Amino acid sequence: MNAMCRSCLCVLLLICCNCSAWADEKPSPTSSKYDQWVKSHTIETRTESFLEVRQAGTTTEVKVPLKLVMTAVYGDEDPSNPWRQATCYIYVSVDHRVRYVTVSSHDIRGGWGSIPKEDQKRLDQLLSKLPDDGSRLPPPDRRVALQIVAPDRTKVRVYDRANAPDAVLDILRLTRSGIGPWVPVLKPEGEVQLPRHTYHHQILVTPNGFLLSATDDRLTFLDPISHRTLKETNPVQEGPFIPEELQLSPGRRFAAFAGEGWCRVLDATTWEDLPRFADAGNIGRSCPRFTADGRFLLVRCHDSTNDSVTLQAYDTTTGQKKGKLFGLPDGTMDYMEASSGKSAVILTKEKRLGLWDISRRREYAKLAEGVQNCMVVFSPDGSAVAVATQSPPNALLGPRGYRIRIWKTDTGTLMHELYPTEAEDVQGLQWTADARFVFAAMRWPSPDDYTVNIWSVQSGRWRGILAASLFRPIGGVVMLPDARHLAVSGFDQKMVVVVRFWDFAAVMKQIRTFEDSLAAPKAGK
Repeated sequence: MNAMCRSCLCVLLLICCNCSAWADEKPSPTSSKYDQWVKSHTIETRTESFLEVRQAGTTTEVKVPLKLVMTAVYGDEDPSNPWRQATCYIYVSVDHRVRYVTVSSHDIRGGWGSIPKEDQKRLDQLLSKLPDDGSRLPPPDRRVALQIVAPDRTKVRVYDRANAPDAVLDILRLTRSGIGPWVPVLKPEGEVQLPRHTYHHQILVTPNGFLLSATDDRLTFLDPISHRTLKETNPVQEGPFIPEELQLSPGRRFAAFAGEGWCRVLDATTWEDLPRFADAGNIGRSCPRFTADGRFLLVRCHDSTNDSVTLQAYDTTTGQKKGKLFGLPDGTMDYMEASSGKSAVILTKEKRLGLWDISRRREYAKLAEGVQNCMVVFSPDGSAVAVATQSPPNALLGPRGYRIRIWKTDTGTLMHELYPTEAEDVQGLQWTADARFVFAAMRWPSPDDYTVNIWSVQSGRWRGILAASLFRPIGGVVMLPDARHLAVSGFDQKMVVVVRFWDFAAVMKQIRTFEDSLAAPKAGK
């Protein structure tokens, strides 16, 4: 029997022994539903407070004491349908090894991990001050139990995933549990298909109010109300045009499309290729950006000889290459300006993310370190900035997921970390026009598809999901010219381009109703 089979068998025995032991104990008529649920979903510490792990470099397995067990139950709002039910167990040992097990009526899945050293102290601090749960049992399908394991006694808390304390959300993140908050799923009101197969897709609203869909070698213009195709065109005659990224310039004069090893700039009124930017196409993956005044196009150039990335600027009037801009530090890898032109976010070659004072040409606040990739979007008034960051791969954990945080622009003060995080990919990060909500298209490890997630800027809480259920990176999340509808593009299971539409006012109404339902009950109720 291999190591994985032994590990799964160990966990199965742990769970089955639990279930059989508790099945023999009939709850007394006076015991509460809370007590019954806790007893059914926590371990018995006298016999099961350990993990069996293999010692490094040997075949010997040893028992390591547990410090934390987390249990989340999904689908229990409908006991008549066991096929929808699943229970997720997270076991954390005293040496910060983690065992993940998900049990359903038809499947058992598991895996191992470990908590990085930089997160271990923070986790221990949070566990030492676990918030009280008031002995209230949350609604079905929203329960997560945290059990602090100790030799002499155990401490159990059950939280509502729709309204868990910040400390609990941080514990779920630090353990990479995959357990996230519960939020309503908001269905689209319609969709349109572009019946052809493609590999990449981007959408935007054109200056004259049409919805533009950019796929491999083709631009398709749609009426934003009827969704009817108005015309199609091939924007370039030679060279690649497989758009993976798209940026509009301030004033919406130019549209920069980019992919692996190329960048093309089109006139955003005629949608014709502008040959003066031909030199900008001979680069690595470009991530095109425009400065706030629209004077410069910035692209990231990859030098394969020394595996380095540099930032190159092109004058949008002449297409000529410029020297180093704004007195930026040598080796600056990325630069994103606020619309005010006063502040920017920079990514240095040391993988440090910071706020940059454009007029004084200096960094005035550090936002994050160890940043491999980032996506930056300033609020409409420039007073705050939302940033999605990915750390470099870890030898034990492999590729790291993305985190999304919001900082104040003037001071660099952290306002919120947006949970859940550690998604495998982030696309389409943006603010609503009133700066009350942040949207992001994200892909989770399971299920392997993209959804658009909505957070409240005031509370930092996750407030809804636009059920896009699209495959491959989402090509855009845009507000249509009527300011009443959202459009989200991507690929369905047959790899056909799909654009789905939501009534924005209806979405906001559902979110307000959800927020109202989470308000603390008045005394005596």
